[in-house]
Amino acid sequence: MIKNSIIVCVSVVLIQYIIIVPCAYSLAKYDYKGKPLVFALVMLGQMIPMQLTFLPVYFMFSKAGLINTYASLILPFISNPFGIFMLRQYFMQVPTEIIEAARLDNASDIKIMFKIMMPMVKSALVTIGLLSFISNWNNYFWALIMTNEDAIRTLPIGITLLKDSETLARWNIIMAGNLLLVLPMLGLYIVASKKIRNAFVYSGIK
Repeated sequence: MIKNSIIVCVSVVLIQYIIIVPCAYSLAKYDYKGKPLVFALVMLGQMIPMQLTFLPVYFMFSKAGLINTYASLILPFISNPFGIFMLRQYFMQVPTEIIEAARLDNASDIKIMFKIMMPMVKSALVTIGLLSFISNWNNYFWALIMTNEDAIRTLPIGITLLKDSETLARWNIIMAGNLLLVLPMLGLYIVASKKIRNAFVYSGIK
């Protein structure tokens, strides 16, 4: 179950980066028809709670035969409206002159995104990745409804099963399981705490 949690969380974070970076870049640095509508839909996605959407999503995955697979735990979370909004705000701070200078050197948009823009917003990227990782690492509800076999279940489900393993709850084992759940998050926060603080403190990009 620890392995399943790591696979799911790492996959979600990596796929989110692939999706949210181009989306945030386009919302920050491009003008096109329908841009306000796209941004409004992103914000709407942030406002709608998962409890309102899980039923149609469950039926969709059930018809596709994806229940009890990694796909059912990963695909619903590959977009991150908060991450798009946060990156957009950071990208908007990057002077347009830098992008124009890169284009004069024949840099493509993909190269500009990955070679120029992303290094300038490292703290935001680390914060988004960490928050997404923590959210999915602790996600009990979604793993509960999308899985029915222990082979694919994640760590929060495993800790819950410890309570039912004996007639009387063995709290020493349950608390040891909770420690396994918490320790990776504490380690990640200690390593990335400076980046997180920088991400939420406004500062001009040099």
